[in-house]
Amino acid sequence: MRSTRASLFQRYAHTHALQYRCIRNHAEEAATSAGDSRSCLASRFSPASTVERSPVTESQLADVIDVASVVSRCLSDLEPVFEQIDWAEDEIARAQRRHSRHRNTLYHSFALLTPTHERMRQEFVYRSHCRELLDRVAAGLSPVPGTAAEVALAVMQASKPRSTQPRSASTCACGSKPDSLTWNR
Repeated sequence: MRSTRASLFQRYAHTHALQYRCIRNHAEEAATSAGDSRSCLASRFSPASTVERSPVTESQLADVIDVASVVSRCLSDLEPVFEQIDWAEDEIARAQRRHSRHRNTLYHSFALLTPTHERMRQEFVYRSHCRELLDRVAAGLSPVPGTAAEVALAVMQASKPRSTQPRSASTCACGSKPDSLTWNR
């Protein structure tokens, strides 16, 4: 499904670039035939058109290429997002098969399946997160508490060392200097 969606977006980008070029040509045509009473679209489609088209300049062609490259970059940046959408839709379909009495509720729970950590770009992490949330929804439980995937990611984040610099000899394990500690007596 992902390759189909990517090819659709590439086709869309190509079509968009062609439409952009057509709009630029119509604008040029309108500018050259400002004295003509017909609109640029009417003159474009009339068989006996007397308006000559000016060729596309290099700068206009460069503009079209720039637009196409921007659209292409945006689509490549969005490809991981579309993969996650496919995974979420697949997990919803599986949950609907597991919990057939709650098909409608599961269908409308897509908004709950937002990734909460950058590591959820990995398929097995994100799918387990979605699966647990969808099972909670089907059971009528709250989706607010963290899933097992979120807890594992939080523990992973907490276990990372905060600072790579060694502590000085005058620093306690709590991070403060001994003379700044206050003692309650």
